[in-house]
Amino acid sequence: MATFSFYIVETPMRRSKMARQMPNPAIIAVGFCVIAISWWGASAMNARAGKISLSQVSADADLWYPDRGPATPDSPGCRADPQTIIQDGVESERDIDNLQCREQAENSLHAIHQRIQPGDVLFLASLRLPRFSDQWAYFAQSASSQIPAQGYQFNQPGVPDFLESFSGLSHAEDWGRWSDGNSAPAVVLSFIQPLPKGFTLQIISKGYGPNIGHQARVIVDNEEQRLNLGEQATEDALHFANHAGAKRIEIIPPSPQSPKDAGESTDGRKLGIGLLSIKIIAD
Repeated sequence: MATFSFYIVETPMRRSKMARQMPNPAIIAVGFCVIAISWWGASAMNARAGKISLSQVSADADLWYPDRGPATPDSPGCRADPQTIIQDGVESERDIDNLQCREQAENSLHAIHQRIQPGDVLFLASLRLPRFSDQWAYFAQSASSQIPAQGYQFNQPGVPDFLESFSGLSHAEDWGRWSDGNSAPAVVLSFIQPLPKGFTLQIISKGYGPNIGHQARVIVDNEEQRLNLGEQATEDALHFANHAGAKRIEIIPPSPQSPKDAGESTDGRKLGIGLLSIKIIAD
């Protein structure tokens, strides 16, 4: 399109004797006319996209997009229709609170539950799906700070939403993170919300150098468990009663040592325990 425009539109206009002889106001007026005609043409094409486009999605937009009208006359009329308001807030609209929307979503889920069997693959091929999840819904801060059921992988950069902070850890690597005794003697995970009263901590970890074959201390409030450290990553399950509803998990490696001191490399970090993942399962 750029090449076509250069040779067919721009170059002839620059070399046109008529254009050179026209006064500046006339050139400006012609330019505005071209812009207006282009805008009208684009609007007309967009309005008729369903008839012009070869895309099945564009042709049946009512079936695919949540901001269109009901797909069938039997639909209760629930549609995503965001509006701009002048008041400060955290969401554009909550159509999930609409009783018709909620009834339609519940009926759809009920129909699926009636037909689906264990082992079935549920394929939902529709652009309407975001409408049923979180397109216009707002998840409060309390929801984002919940500890995820699938756990946390330490190879992710940054601090996850459910943690207020963590300390004693080095940078993220492909497999996870090492503890670094130079930054803190222990790894401390500070959660935003209290840990469950009674939970199992599933942790995948490994040891470095002199830590291999020894145990790390894992502390929640006044409870302490021991974590075996091997050369290869292994999974352990530690149970804590957590009667006080603590928000911190402290992991103390036995003998942090730097690869530099061990003569292995120039890495000066004092490595102790390598953390791959944690998962918290409430009783």
